[in-house]
Amino acid sequence: MKPNILLAIPSPRDIPEFQKAMDSITDIDKLWFKYCPAHITYPLIRKEFLNHPNKYTHLVICPDDLLITREHLQTLMDDYTNLLVTDEERDTTVISGYCNVDTSQHAKEANICIDYVTPRKLGRRYKWIKLSAIASMKGIIERKRKDRITQENMMQSGQDKITHYDDEHPYEFQRQFLLPVKFSGFPLIMIPRKILEKIDLRNDAPAYPEKMHQSHSEDVMLCHHCLEKGYKIFVDIRVGMKHLKFSDASTIELVHKQLNNSIEPFMKYEYGNVDSMKPSQVKHIPIDTKDLSFLRDSPSKPVISKKNTKEPTAAATRTVTNNTIKNNNTIKKSTHYICES
Repeated sequence: MKPNILLAIPSPRDIPEFQKAMDSITDIDKLWFKYCPAHITYPLIRKEFLNHPNKYTHLVICPDDLLITREHLQTLMDDYTNLLVTDEERDTTVISGYCNVDTSQHAKEANICIDYVTPRKLGRRYKWIKLSAIASMKGIIERKRKDRITQENMMQSGQDKITHYDDEHPYEFQRQFLLPVKFSGFPLIMIPRKILEKIDLRNDAPAYPEKMHQSHSEDVMLCHHCLEKGYKIFVDIRVGMKHLKFSDASTIELVHKQLNNSIEPFMKYEYGNVDSMKPSQVKHIPIDTKDLSFLRDSPSKPVISKKNTKEPTAAATRTVTNNTIKNNNTIKKSTHYICES
C-alpha cells in the first residue's frame, strides 16, 4: 500500500532557505507549527495526525533547519511500499534519512547511532556515525553491484540477451541501503500510524506535564520507546540532507521572547496540490499554550528511575538482510567511524 503522509514541521523560527525548500514541495499535505514551544508542538503533532485516521497512514517530521527535497520524501515512501515485505513489517518499522549533527564540532558526523542512547539525561552519550563511513558503505554496495554486473556480462557473452540479477530483483539490491540503528535524531523521520497509536512524542522530562517545558530530546524518547516495544528503526543511507543547525538554547530563548512579545503561536495546514501552478489551500488554527490538559493523556511513561536505564534486549531484535548486517558490523568494528559526544 502506498503511504499517504502528513509532513509535520516544527518551526519556531523563520528561515528563508528552509521556506524555499518547502515551497518546492507542492503535492504533500504539510502541518506547520509556528512560534510554538517544542514541549507543546510535538504532542500536538501526534494529536493532529491521529485525528485523521482515514487520511494519513504515516507521519513525517521535518525540523525547520533541515533542507529536504521531494525526492527525499519519495525515497522514504518507496521504502515502505517496496522494501518492507509484510504488512506487519510496514506497521512496526520507522525509517529516516540522515544529516550532519551540527555545523561546528560534529559537522562531519551524522545524527544517527547504531548504539543505544539512554533516555536518562545523566550519562547520556551519542556515538555518532561519521558521514565518511556512510559514504563508504554506499560505495561498497555500488561497487559490488558493478562487479557483479561485469561478471554477469562476461559469463553471458555472446548471448542474444544478457540478464542481470539486480535488474530482476531490484528491491533486494535497494534493501541493502537500509541501515538498522538504535537512534535517529529526527532527520526526516517517517513513522507509521500504528506506532504512533501506542507511542507519543514526548520529551525526557521526569514528570508530565509539570516539567515538560524544562526538557527536550523527543527524538531520544521516541527511539527508546520504539525499541522497548520491539519496533525497528532503519536509516536509508541514500537520503542524506543538509542540517543548518540553529542552537537549541537560542531557539528556546527566541520562543520565550516571541511569547512575551505577544507573538501568538499557531498551526497551519497547507494542503498539497498536484497542480503546482495552483496555490495551496491553507488553514490557520491558533494554539493556546496555557492549556496543557491534552498532555496528561500519555501512552508512554516518563523515565524517572535513578538507576541506569538498560537497553531493551529481546524487544530490539531486528530482521534484516545479510548484506545490511555486514555493513552494520563494519561500522561497529571500525572505531574511527564513530564519534562520541
